[in-house]
Amino acid sequence: MKKYSIENLIKVDSYIDEYFKVDDKFSRGYLINEIPIEKLKNIIAEQEGDEELYLPYEITENASKLINENLKIPIAFNFETFAYYLQRYGEYK
Repeated sequence: MKKYSIENLIKVDSYIDEYFKVDDKFSRGYLINEIPIEKLKNIIAEQEGDEELYLPYEITENASKLINENLKIPIAFNFETFAYYLQRYGEYK
């Protein structure tokens, strides 16, 4: 059984997850590991006690522009159809 502790953390992947607004179903995720957490913290207002941004954060249109400025291949955000969230997933040994 995996033990979810910082000592057993192998890596953390950062994604922008895309969900349909009509039914909240997952559409797809965009891997954004090329943006360091320090830059993500300048884009996303972290909640108290969540220094590693492990909680999901809704992406605003303004934040989407800042995210795209830091990506080699920008995400084609469509806020009419989808809601977007920053989500960071850990891989543990």
